[in-house]
Amino acid sequence: MCLGSTVILSLHNNVKRVKAVVKRYESGLMWIDANSDVINWRTIHPDVVVNRFPRDANASLKLCGHTLAGKSEFDVHYPRAYRVCADKEEHVDRNFVVDYSLTACVSLLRAFVNGDHRAMCSKSGKVPLSALHFAAIKCQQYLTGDISQRASEFSGKGADWETFFEHYHTIVNDQQKFAVPGTGNDVDAALRNMATSTRLIVTRITAVRPQTVMDGYKNVWIVKDTAAGDHHRPVMLNKLGDVLNRCARPGGAANRIVQKYVETPLLRNNIKSDVYVWILLSTLGGRLSVWLHRTCIVQPYAHGFSLNRESAKTGHFERFKSGRLHGMLRLTALIFDLNQLGAKMRRSAKNARKPQQQQRRTKHDHRDNGGKDSDHVHVAVRRSVVSAVNAAVAADIVNLRPNCLELYRSTFVLGDDLKPWLIDIVSDDPCLAADYEERDRLAAPAATRLTRTVVQSVAKMLVDNGRRSQVKSDVVRTDRAVDA
Repeated sequence: MCLGSTVILSLHNNVKRVKAVVKRYESGLMWIDANSDVINWRTIHPDVVVNRFPRDANASLKLCGHTLAGKSEFDVHYPRAYRVCADKEEHVDRNFVVDYSLTACVSLLRAFVNGDHRAMCSKSGKVPLSALHFAAIKCQQYLTGDISQRASEFSGKGADWETFFEHYHTIVNDQQKFAVPGTGNDVDAALRNMATSTRLIVTRITAVRPQTVMDGYKNVWIVKDTAAGDHHRPVMLNKLGDVLNRCARPGGAANRIVQKYVETPLLRNNIKSDVYVWILLSTLGGRLSVWLHRTCIVQPYAHGFSLNRESAKTGHFERFKSGRLHGMLRLTALIFDLNQLGAKMRRSAKNARKPQQQQRRTKHDHRDNGGKDSDHVHVAVRRSVVSAVNAAVAADIVNLRPNCLELYRSTFVLGDDLKPWLIDIVSDDPCLAADYEERDRLAAPAATRLTRTVVQSVAKMLVDNGRRSQVKSDVVRTDRAVDA
C-alpha cells in the first residue's frame, strides 16, 4: 500500500492477480514519498513496515560533517576530514595544519624518490637540497617524537616553514629541480645515499599512515559545505594560506569541513569515475541491519582528470547533485555487479593504455586476476559502509524508527590500487524516480536498470525476511537494538 497515488510493484509475473490481491487485503507496507502525509507513529500498527525516506531532500548521513570529522573510524575507509570553527582564532581544527605540514614533507620526499633522484636534480635547479633535509628531519620527528608535541613541531608557521612551503610548491607545482653543486662520483654517491635514506623514511611513514597511498604529491584539499545546494560547491586548494583564508570566510562554518582529496584515482583514458552503491537500513524485527545492494553504477566524469589550479575553475570534481537517480546519471554510466567491480575497472583501466592487439593477447591474464580484485573491492566497500553506518548510529545522527526501511546512496572513488574511498552517503529518492520522463530514461539507461533491480531487491528482502529464510544478499546484522 502507498500513501497518495497507489503504485504496485511485484515480483510475481501475473500483475492482474497481484492487483486483485492488493485490493482485497492490506499489504502491511506503507511507502512514503515526498508528497505523502506525515505518519502518526502512535497509531500505526506495529507490524506495518514503513519506508521512512526522504527525511529531507538529499539528506546526508553527515559522514563528512562536524560530528564525525577527524574520527579514527575513517582512517582506513574515508578521506580524512577536519572541522572548520566559527569562533576560534585558527578557524580550523589545528590538527589539519599538522596534517597539511606533514603531508607536504612526505610528498616532497616521495617526489624525490619516485621521480628518480638523478632526474630531480640539476646544476641549474631552483630549490636547495636543504628543503629535502628539512622534510626528512620533520618526518623523523613524526616517527620518533611525542604525539603531544606535534602541534608545535608541525605548526606551519615561522620563517622555516614558510621557506619550506615555498620550495615545496616550486618542486611539485612549478616542476622545478633541486640544485646540486656539480657533477662527479662524489655527487652521485651522495645523491644515492640520500635517495636510499629518503626511501626508507617514506616506507616507514606509509606503514603508519595508510592514507599516504592516495595523497599524491600536490597536497590538494577540499573546503566544502555539507549542506546541499548549488551555492555550496566545494573548492579545491593546495596551499595552506588559501585553505585557511577560505575557512575564515563568515557564514556556514557549522556545516563546513576541510577534506583530503584523492589524488591517485583509478583512471581510464585519463577519466575519473564515481562508483554509486545502494544501502538499505532495516529495523525489522527490532534489530538494525545494513543491506548492501549487489548492483552498482560507475559514472565517469565529463572531463579529464587534472590537479592543476585551473581544474577547480572548470568544476573538476563537480557532480550532479540531483536527488533523483535519472537526473544524476549521464549516458556514459555503466552498471556492474559489485563482486565484479574490481576486475572490470582494473581491466578497463589497463585496456585503455594498451594497443588493441595487446588487449586480445592479455585477455586471459585479466580473467585470472579478476577474482582477487573483485574480492578485495567488494569486501572493502562492505567494511566501509558498515563502519560508516555504525559510526553514524553511535553518534546519534540517524534517528531510527522500529519496523522501517531507509534507502541510501553511497559514493566511492577507487584508487589506482583499487582501494575504495568512501566519499559520502545520502538518502535516495524513495520512489527511485518512478515518474521520470522519456528523455531521462533515454539519457541514462543504466538508471532504468538499476531502478528495477533495487525495487526488486527491496521487495525480495521483505518477503524473505517475513519467511525468516536465509537471504541471498549482503546483509550485516549489528548488535544495536531499535527502541519503539
